[in-house]
Order: sequence, then C-alpha cells, then structure tokens
Amino acid sequence: MNLRLPATRASRRVVAVILAIGALLACEPREDESRPALEFFIERFDADCGGVPCGYTQRSGPPGAARTTSTLLPGLRGLALEGDGVVVDGPGAEGPIFDASADLLEAVLIARCDAEASLTVRVGVTAAGDFDASTTVAGVLLEAQLRPPATWVTTPSASAAERADLVPLGVVPFASELRFVSVSIEKSGPGQCEIDELRVETRGAGDVFFGGGCG
Repeated sequence: MNLRLPATRASRRVVAVILAIGALLACEPREDESRPALEFFIERFDADCGGVPCGYTQRSGPPGAARTTSTLLPGLRGLALEGDGVVVDGPGAEGPIFDASADLLEAVLIARCDAEASLTVRVGVTAAGDFDASTTVAGVLLEAQLRPPATWVTTPSASAAERADLVPLGVVPFASELRFVSVSIEKSGPGQCEIDELRVETRGAGDVFFGGGCG
C-alpha cells in the first residue's frame, strides 16, 4: 500500500534538511578523489603552550610581545602581537596540496589591529611528490601584507575577513601538487594586533564558501 503524506510545514522542513545534507555530501570529496583546491591551511590559535599558541615561536621583538589572548568572545583565544617588528614562526600544513598554483593563493585573516599597525604573512611552499636524494625540490616564499580594522568585524560574511594576495618572492615551482613548509607572521607599526584565525586559500574561495557553491 502506498501512503501519501500531506505536505505539511514539518514535512517540508524534513525534505529541506535532507536536500541540504545531500548537497553537503555532494561537495565532500570521496576517498579516491583529490580534495578541491580551495582552503589549504587554517590556524585558529586555540591551544596554549606556555603562553603562546602551540606550534608558534617568537623570533624577534621584546620578550612577551607574542602571546595568547582572548578574541571575539569570552573563551575564544588567538594570537596577540605587540610592538613593531615582532615576528612569529608557525608550523607548515601537513601533506601535499592538490591542484594548487603558488601564484594564485591568498592569505585570509580574522583579526584586528590598532591604528597604523599592519601584518605581513609569509608562507613557504615546495613542489610535492616523490623525489630522490639527488633531486632539487623547487620552492618559493609567498608574502601578503594586510591591515585589519581597529575593531572586530562580526558580520557572518566574506567581508568579515581581511584578504590579500600571496605574492611569490621568487620563481614559482611548476608542479601540480604543493606542500607548505613554513608559515610566519610579522607585525609592523605601534600598538597591538590580535589574530583569531589565519587561512590560506585559492583566490576567490571566499565567494564559493559564502555563495552556496561547491567550488
């Protein structure tokens, strides 16, 4: 016997949820497929190791110029940099990046900075793959300069993040896969900057994330 249910508001809501889940599953890569080259590296600075975010080391500036701090809401933690010329080194992303071009990446920050302060993000990448000991692996340093606003932007949209192209400071390796090997952040100017999140994406990835597409 076939039963036909009335199209109530509750049933329509169930259908909408099922369709949404199906769309998410359609965007999720299968185990035998390469991950879409959208968002490669993300750091939220949540874990505290000795007063600084875990995996990060202060390389320049007075002692304590880089430290863990609260950010947008109570309980959320991030990275604070105070003073001019403070540099921190962080971990690189693990594993290769598929279908990425080193000259088409951008740095994305959810952050705030006091007036006249700015941040420079540097990312080191190399060609990924199987190489023998005699092979020279091509690499390049990428750099982006960003000036976050003085107050936190809480609008849940792409405009809440500060974006800048990562510009290669050398010859871009010709490779279909890239691997991150280094990440560093430098603060310039007076005052303080606080960073809640750092991402590295392909340019235009924010339009995909907030536009409802899979990429």
